[in-house]
Amino acid sequence: MSVQANILEEIKAYETIMIHRHQRPDPDAIGSQVGLAELLRASFPEKKVYQVGGATGDLGYLAQMQEVDDATYQGALVIVTDTANAPRISDERFAMGDKLIKIDHHPNEEPYGDLMWVQAAASSCSEIIAEFWQLFPEELHMTKEAARLLYAGIVGDTGRFCTRPLLLTP
Repeated sequence: MSVQANILEEIKAYETIMIHRHQRPDPDAIGSQVGLAELLRASFPEKKVYQVGGATGDLGYLAQMQEVDDATYQGALVIVTDTANAPRISDERFAMGDKLIKIDHHPNEEPYGDLMWVQAAASSCSEIIAEFWQLFPEELHMTKEAARLLYAGIVGDTGRFCTRPLLLTP
C-alpha cells in the first residue's frame, strides 16, 4: 500500500483530526494546513477536523486558527503540513495526539511522526495536498474554499512556484 493510501486509511480511522503547520506561517503553511482541513470536512462531514496553531499574522485573510483544549487531542490523529522538523511545529500539543503524520516538501533531514509523506521535488506542500485529492477523487471532495487555499499556498510559497500542470477544479 502506498504512503498516500496509508494516510487516507488513517484519516478514515479517526473521529478527531488535528492539523498543524509551522510557526511564523507563510501562504503555503496556511494553504496546505487549512486546504487539507477543508478537503477533509467536505469528504468526511461526520469527523471533527481542527486547524490549530499560533496566530497567522498578516495572513489572517487566508484563514484563522481554531481554539481547542488539551482534551481534544486525546485519541486524535495529528497531521502536520509544511514543517521540516518538530521544533518548528506551531503549538507543541501536536505530541498529545494518538498518531502523527508528517506531510512536507522540504528535505527530510529530521524525520518525525509515525507516517511521513515527504516530496522534496514539489513546489509546495499545498501542491502535495492537491495531489492527494487527485489520487483519491472518489473519496476526497474539492471545494472552492479548499481550492482557494491550495492555490494561495502553491503560488505564495517563498519563490518555489513552478509551472508543473495541476488541476484544481471542484
